[in-house]
Amino acid sequence: MATVDRPLLITLLQRLAGALSAAELAVATQPPDGAGVARSLGRGFLRIDLRLVPAALPRVRLDIDPPADARELCAAWGIARPVAVSPDVEQRSWQILVAGEELPDPYARRIAAQTITAGRWDVRPYLSARPAGELPGVVCGASPAYDVRERGGAVRWIELAPTERMTRMLEPGHADVRSLLGAMASAHPAWHGSSAGRSVDRAGTFVAIYDAWAPVAGGALVDAGEGEARASRLCVVPGRLGEHLGATLLDTLEAVARDRGSARLRLDSSAFGLGDELPLARCGYAIGPPHAGDAEVEGWAEKEL
Repeated sequence: MATVDRPLLITLLQRLAGALSAAELAVATQPPDGAGVARSLGRGFLRIDLRLVPAALPRVRLDIDPPADARELCAAWGIARPVAVSPDVEQRSWQILVAGEELPDPYARRIAAQTITAGRWDVRPYLSARPAGELPGVVCGASPAYDVRERGGAVRWIELAPTERMTRMLEPGHADVRSLLGAMASAHPAWHGSSAGRSVDRAGTFVAIYDAWAPVAGGALVDAGEGEARASRLCVVPGRLGEHLGATLLDTLEAVARDRGSARLRLDSSAFGLGDELPLARCGYAIGPPHAGDAEVEGWAEKEL
């Protein structure tokens, strides 16, 4: 087992916190020569209702050789209460999570735990083996929860994936669509013509992103023909800055458009009413014509899928 003196590992969470797009993820996870880390990319999937759609963002696996000391890695990342928990019933693999509150249970000490996150990424370090020693007196779900500070361990690989949010495809007249459009029109009076922004093309489908069962972002998607999909009525609810909802919305619209066979996605001028909440340039969109903040100017943003 190696001590954690590899800059890529020590600064990984910091690097990921600023990475929004697939290109930025590639830069943040690129191992330098001789780093003892091998990167592999895999296809990610987005769950929409009960369907799985190929996602715009990949999943990344970092294999570490020699394995890194789990205590040192968690300390470098500032993880105060790391626990090793098995995500499968056969307990063949052991993942490091962040321990949360103790839960009421008359039979055992039971805790909640959550995935390590950095920006819009879930970070899942895996141990090379089950922690040594007797079973701990605390469980998380159905798994024993080993205190990494006490038991240690060797981190053999790290998996990175976009943080999941519930996503649904809604009919244009759905109550949640009206709720999102109303919130946007109230907060941004110039948002694509205000009153006109309260309705969605009946030929379209509304892609909605939820948090805690409430819609927080979305956009209407239509097939414009000749390999082009068009998105309009783009919404990100006010007061949710810093949660990367705009980037998540763009990725979701791209995934749905690509799954439907489109080779290009064009966003209408409602995208410009959201300013930096939609990181268009960072996510690879070409923009034109120049938009000066006039709601009557027809602007667009476009990306080849």
